[in-house]
Amino acid sequence: MTMNGSTLEIIDGEKSIVHIEGAATIDSIAEIHHIFQEALNHHLPLIIDLENATEFDSSFIQLVRSLCYTLNNGGHPPLQFVQKIIPEKLMEIIRISGFQFHPMCTRSSNAECVSYKIANSLLHIKETPQ
Repeated sequence: MTMNGSTLEIIDGEKSIVHIEGAATIDSIAEIHHIFQEALNHHLPLIIDLENATEFDSSFIQLVRSLCYTLNNGGHPPLQFVQKIIPEKLMEIIRISGFQFHPMCTRSSNAECVSYKIANSLLHIKETPQ
């Protein structure tokens, strides 16, 4: 599925990868939200790839926070990212918005919420899809 440059890729029926392409801002957030919903419909682990994202704003942070909450409450595996380090452009928005000061949500003692990882700029290392 492709909308506004971002895509959903299903890998061997085992995981969903949302590739964010271009701007992840208020102008494209409805399309990104639609892709996240489509990914959730597959009931697979969800991974976000930010490699080709060029711009972010607080609407994207809010959407990721909401997605984390939805995954947590639905008993899904925690949201993960392909990248080990969050892009500096996204970290800047997180700092400006003050999100790093909120413990947004938790899953369990063994898996931290993606929002916490965003706040601390460290993410699970995932293999880049081939």
